[in-house]
Amino acid sequence: MRKGSTLNYLLADHLGSTVTVVNPDGSAVRNSLYWSFGGSRLSPSSPATDKLYTGQQQDATGLYFYQARWYDGAVGRFLSPDTIVPDAKNPQALNRYSYVYNSPLRYTDPNGHCAYADDFGSSPCFGAYAGSNTKALMVGGGSGGYSSGGGGSARASSNKRPASSTAKQGESAEAGGREGSAQAKSARVRSADESGGQEGAGSGESGMAGGSAGGTSGTRTGRSTRETLQDLADEANNGTTGSGHVAGTKKHKSLADKIKELNHPKLKSEVSFRDGEEVHYGTEGSIRVDVVEYDGDQIIGVYDFKTGSGQLNTSRIDEIRSHLPNNGLLPNSRKPIPVIEIR
Repeated sequence: MRKGSTLNYLLADHLGSTVTVVNPDGSAVRNSLYWSFGGSRLSPSSPATDKLYTGQQQDATGLYFYQARWYDGAVGRFLSPDTIVPDAKNPQALNRYSYVYNSPLRYTDPNGHCAYADDFGSSPCFGAYAGSNTKALMVGGGSGGYSSGGGGSARASSNKRPASSTAKQGESAEAGGREGSAQAKSARVRSADESGGQEGAGSGESGMAGGSAGGTSGTRTGRSTRETLQDLADEANNGTTGSGHVAGTKKHKSLADKIKELNHPKLKSEVSFRDGEEVHYGTEGSIRVDVVEYDGDQIIGVYDFKTGSGQLNTSRIDEIRSHLPNNGLLPNSRKPIPVIEIR
């Protein structure tokens, strides 16, 4: 975390809550403790960061912004009811004001709708968003555009299944999302605009991330970019022992090394940007992303590697896009560049 010329580091607990802020020499600048539901047990009157309980932003009134709703940690309840029932078979989900099924030591709620444990796919309400075309829960999932072909709702699935190369025009095949084409071509890595759990719409061919480029490419056999990167992330996770920030740093380095070994011309790891320009690592005011996917010299996808309980939220997505070239938009399009989480 950088404020002006001052660089500090945020240390979090297993829920992603900021418990200690340290300076570069390792000395603690601020310490914070929380009750189970987020009330403050030990917090300075002027904390060094507003990202506190579960890494969410706290405003001046003490409320936390959970993307879809505001949350009051002092009472352990949201201020407004959930717009969905994420798990109708769970009695705890029937109280639409409750926080993470009243199990705050196990779950977090990155978006104000669903509770998640460390394993993203193990969320009790994961199925509530399967097929939903109203919100991109997994960042790679969401609705596509619609026109004269096979659009439809995407299925933001974490399953890593190969795409079907025999799908008819206007139909979708499940492959970490629903995508398909009658004219498949072989490739080991498909681009972000052809995968990521989203589909576009065009002349019967789907596959663009969130419909972002309008359905001109179809599903190809082989692994999508997201699937390939997830495989590499799995290797990095499995090859690293320990937990916490040290292990997280090792996993990120391992993933970067594996991407370099892959030597794919469309992928580049650990890239820094500021104000629409690629800059050197450590440039003041810059943001650094884990993986960038290119089509020529144009960015068509960004991938964020998350370890532990951290989640890719809309604030981080907006921050990343604000520093990307072309105002964070896909080339020759008004659609935003997909920012996709891998873990």
